[in-house]
Amino acid sequence: MNANTGVNAVSFTTDGTGLSSDPAATGVSPTATDTIDGPVNTLTYAGSLANVQSIFGVSADITRAYDRYIDVDSVTPVYLITCASSSVSDIQTALNAIQETPFTVLATTFSDSDQILAIKTFFDARYNYASELYGIHVSARTDTATNLLSYGATVNSEYSTVVGFAPGSVDDDVVKMAAVAAVIAPSIAADPSAPIQLLAVDVAPSGNGFSITERNSIFNAGVAITKEDSAGDVYLERSRTTYQTNAAGTPDDTYQDTETLPTVAVCSETFRNDCNTAFFDTGMKIVDSATLASNGGSITNKNVVTTAGIKAQLISTYNTLINSGLCQDAATFNSNVSVVLKSKGVVAVYCPITLVEQLRQIQINIDFSF
Repeated sequence: MNANTGVNAVSFTTDGTGLSSDPAATGVSPTATDTIDGPVNTLTYAGSLANVQSIFGVSADITRAYDRYIDVDSVTPVYLITCASSSVSDIQTALNAIQETPFTVLATTFSDSDQILAIKTFFDARYNYASELYGIHVSARTDTATNLLSYGATVNSEYSTVVGFAPGSVDDDVVKMAAVAAVIAPSIAADPSAPIQLLAVDVAPSGNGFSITERNSIFNAGVAITKEDSAGDVYLERSRTTYQTNAAGTPDDTYQDTETLPTVAVCSETFRNDCNTAFFDTGMKIVDSATLASNGGSITNKNVVTTAGIKAQLISTYNTLINSGLCQDAATFNSNVSVVLKSKGVVAVYCPITLVEQLRQIQINIDFSF
């Protein structure tokens, strides 16, 4: 207390463990703890719940999240990393500590606009041609429909899927995030192009879920939507990213669907792996097919590949992607794929792939008569 009897400073002591989810059933939904047990900015393989508890503490947020995740998905390998705080600079530090570790889903409680932007910058670098590391970000946000509508206008990232929940559940955003990730990650692993919709999530109901009108509005505002049924089950009704406009600020749905980037990533990796196997596992020389034809020559040396040979491999790989249910329209690809010898030892390739689409609705018009 200061001389004017006002509160001058407040200090807290803690036992070093995270706050349990709504321990007194007060409706309070904590989203983070100030005290962190265990390593900070260090990527740690989870291994088992007992292992995580011993490293981070039994009641720590990261432990609670992992516990909820493995309740649904106990197969996918999970790595954990904590930030020193929820500030953008500390988030960036933690993300940088991941370095070149490959992953499919990054699940965090961070969903504020500046945090989403920091995570977008992180993924921009991973998707760069020099890195070829992919993945998406998943988070959860509990708020009213009105506030979620306002929130959607503040975020715009093709990498981040933020799932909106109605207030009232005893589960906080820590475990909601984990529960959502636990259904999205296996779906992507099984088939990245399969629709992520109408999936049951291991979350306690709010008892007052969003109406269909609210859900449609929330979805159109850039937030993935959840619904609750009369039995108290909660579903991820339809997933989407926060991406809504392109760099010019024009409305754009290119990256709206959460499934898009994981599907593109698998296609990219398939082209890369097939080309590596065909052309780089053994040292190859490159000859321009047009130059070879103009000279009226032919080469039988097995360590020489032509641009036409590379094109044939790309067409074969695309057929594999079609057979895998990831792409479609072989005719357009075959007619437009191009392979050009760009500079010394560098081949430029253009691959116009057409992704499959997710079935979202069947609109039935029933006409009846007596």
